[in-house]
Amino acid sequence: MAAMIEPTTARQRVLNRLQRFEPGSLVRYRDFADLNIAPGTVAVVLSRLRQAGVVQQVTKGTYRLPLQSRFGSVPVSEQQVMQVLLQTSDKQMGGYPTGVTAFNRLGLTTQVAQEIEIATPRPGRPKKVGNVR
Repeated sequence: MAAMIEPTTARQRVLNRLQRFEPGSLVRYRDFADLNIAPGTVAVVLSRLRQAGVVQQVTKGTYRLPLQSRFGSVPVSEQQVMQVLLQTSDKQMGGYPTGVTAFNRLGLTTQVAQEIEIATPRPGRPKKVGNVR
């Protein structure tokens, strides 16, 4: 007789998938697309996991596995936020840093921008996440 496979809940499948990621890495809804779970269900599960402290919400649809140091929780880096804002669905960058941030990275100024500005080729409402806009 064949062994019975126990059905798993959507929460269990999402938790199993989260175990594949390193602490501090970003997780998006599309990382769960192959689990045959409705996107709305994934959103609800991740929202409940956020409330339980299992994941941290970075932006709508983007979560981060908490990274702990001996001093406490490590906040999301500007580089990770920029990666989220710039990445398009085909994994190509959809924009670039501009203004004082770009000049600083090129070594043309020692000024450090309070807010990082990103130019994109597509029109849209400006987004602001932390100090990245």
